[in-house]
Amino acid sequence: KYRFTEGSLKGQCFGNLFLAAMNGISDSFEQAVKHMGEVLAVTGRVCPVTEENIFLLAELEDGTVIRGESKIGNHHITHPGRIKRVMLNKENVLPVQQAIDAIRGADIIVLGPGSLYTSIIPNLLVQGISQAISESRAMRIYVSNVMTQPGETEGYTVGDHITAIYNHAGRPIIDICLVNNGRIKPAILKKYQDDGAGQVMIDLSKIKKMGIRLVEKDLAKIKNDLVRHDSDKLAQAIMDIYKRR
Repeated sequence: KYRFTEGSLKGQCFGNLFLAAMNGISDSFEQAVKHMGEVLAVTGRVCPVTEENIFLLAELEDGTVIRGESKIGNHHITHPGRIKRVMLNKENVLPVQQAIDAIRGADIIVLGPGSLYTSIIPNLLVQGISQAISESRAMRIYVSNVMTQPGETEGYTVGDHITAIYNHAGRPIIDICLVNNGRIKPAILKKYQDDGAGQVMIDLSKIKKMGIRLVEKDLAKIKNDLVRHDSDKLAQAIMDIYKRR
């Protein structure tokens, strides 16, 4: 998740650059992901959703179209406005069969946390992915972000996030929504507010109307004045939900 804050790489995600480098020395994108997992000693498997050469587009409410993940995330700096929808630059993008098989064979499918329009939703735009999730018998959990993100989700509630996911997936794909109910210090919230962000508010009635079960847990941690999910707490919460199904 680290992004460079200055220089020619400002705004770029280290993970994306590392993956691009691995892709340059691998026979395929799928192999690049595999090699990256080996270098980082990743537990489990990382499956790319597609091997096709594609890029992300975002249409703002005023009709402006922004091209590229990093530009979409930072469009509010040069061109303020809410995102209406995101799309891929071409239709019928084929998935990697390994990704479809992983979804079909899963006991739990977890969506999030992550940038709504540039990390989570793009996966659902690849042909067959949202359908596979919809048809899966797995427990489907959406982990809501703790904070909103400038340029993507200013003012969004938990329900707004889910609505955007459903609008792009074209179908309901969430059974349970896991949200943070831990307290965040006012001083930290003030810093986020100064940057145009805030805590994602829980709109219980809207979530219930969607037929989604809401689970609230203390999941957040503060590191270097940044609000993040505590990975240990999050993993435990997901396992507790699954055990009590």
